[in-house]
Amino acid sequence: MRKHRVVFAAATIGLGALGGCNLNQPYPAKSTFVLRAGEIGHAPVTLAESVRVDPVRIAPPYDGRNLVSRTGEVSFSRDYYNVFISPPEDLATAELIRLLSESGVFTRVSGVSSTGNPDVSLECMVTDLYADERDRQHPMAVCRAKFRRVKNEPGTTWVVDDRTFEATEPIGSDSGAGIAAALGRAFGATVSKYVESVGAPAQSPAR
Repeated sequence: MRKHRVVFAAATIGLGALGGCNLNQPYPAKSTFVLRAGEIGHAPVTLAESVRVDPVRIAPPYDGRNLVSRTGEVSFSRDYYNVFISPPEDLATAELIRLLSESGVFTRVSGVSSTGNPDVSLECMVTDLYADERDRQHPMAVCRAKFRRVKNEPGTTWVVDDRTFEATEPIGSDSGAGIAAALGRAFGATVSKYVESVGAPAQSPAR
C-alpha cells in the first residue's frame, strides 16, 4: 500500500539494526485528511420530529487518528504517516449532522451542545472503518454503522428504530488521500441508507 506503516503487533528493534541509519535525519511529515462523506439526496419522507445527534462512537481499533487497513483475515495495520486531522469520531459526528440536515428527513437537526428539547435522539455506532487490501487489485473502503433512534417521554424511553447498514467504496488511489476519500464516501453511504430506510413501513416500537 504505502511505504510507512505501523503494525498492531508490537515489535522490538535491536540497536544493532540501527547501524548505518542517520539518527539526525528528520522523520517524514505526516499527511492529514478529513472524513468527507460527500453529498446526500433528499429523504423520501420528512418526519414530523426534531432530532438531537449524539456524538458518533467508533469501535477500536478504528477510533484512532491513523488510517487503518485490513491486510488479512485477522490482521490490521495502522498507517503512521497518514492520519485524520482530528479524531474520526468528531469528524463523523459533524458529517452526520450535515448529511441529516441536507436530507430534510427531520424538521430540525442539532448536536448535543444545542439548546432545546428535541423529539428524538439519534445514536450512531461505527463498528468498521478500514481499507480492505486483501485483494490488492481491488482495494475497498469498508464502513459498517448502527443507527438507533430513541424517543424520551416522561417516565419512559423507547427505541423508535435500530438499524445497521454496511457500505463499500472502491479506493481509486493507493495513497492516504485516496483511502481517506473512500472511507468518507463509505460512511456517507451508510447514512444515506439509513435516511432511505426511514421511509419504509413503520414497525411496532420496542419498549
